[in-house]
Amino acid sequence: MFNFGSRQRISAQEAYENIKKDSSIIVLDVRTKQEFKGDGHIKKAINIPVDMLNNISLSKLKDNSATIYVVCYSGSRSAMAASILKKLGYTNVFDLGGMMSWPFEVVYE
Repeated sequence: MFNFGSRQRISAQEAYENIKKDSSIIVLDVRTKQEFKGDGHIKKAINIPVDMLNNISLSKLKDNSATIYVVCYSGSRSAMAASILKKLGYTNVFDLGGMMSWPFEVVYE
């Protein structure tokens, strides 16, 4: 894990290993619904586009102390989303970066 100011980063390798061990970790994919479905996503990821995060997060992400790994396409939206979640009071948020750097299995819908 890396800490960049108020934003904590986690590597794909570390996230993958943690997700395998801990089913309570939430993977939050903040890409558009089209990207999420068409380009594949991490298994069991929740899709809330970054521009909807302020409106939807509290209803879909009820536990503000849950471990949340935020991912997007290249890493810029995940950084923005992690910052938004921190401001909303979520305390255990990690920026996973982009799916471009995810070397592991993805699922398609």
